[in-house]
Amino acid sequence: MSEPESLDDRLDRVATEVALSLLATNKKCVFAESCTGGKMASAMTTVPGVSANFCGSAVTYRESTKTAWLSIAAEDLAKHTAESEFTTIEMAKGILTRTPEADYSVAITGHLGPNVDTEVDGLVFVSIADRAFFELHKPKATRHQLASSSRKDRQTEAASIALEQFLVSLR
Repeated sequence: MSEPESLDDRLDRVATEVALSLLATNKKCVFAESCTGGKMASAMTTVPGVSANFCGSAVTYRESTKTAWLSIAAEDLAKHTAESEFTTIEMAKGILTRTPEADYSVAITGHLGPNVDTEVDGLVFVSIADRAFFELHKPKATRHQLASSSRKDRQTEAASIALEQFLVSLR
């Protein structure tokens, strides 16, 4: 019987699968990360040759950075919060708009804890935008409850979830 896959191994495996899928279709992606702090980008850049398909990642951890880099209105962040479905959709739209060579964007935000209300503790939102449908279809956001408990593990788990969701959308 084999050992269960570690969170780090899961992230590395999914990043490799995403990179190979992008390579096979000759498509490019860009990320807007908040709660993951760049872990999605870090995992992608461990794959040799990924620079042909990975444009980069904006780590927009603070609200003021989301406003400055992604043009999310401060009023909207105050109304919806920085960790919401609305915000992750705006993150995906904002980074795709600013990266003309990218075909897709993946955005993630959420609460990793500690010291947050129990109803939002470990709750993350993921949104994927596809340039081919960008004008016709507004990106949607999905919500995910993280199973891990430490902040570091939650970052890795959240990055894995976002990349897994992106991989499914690529198939």
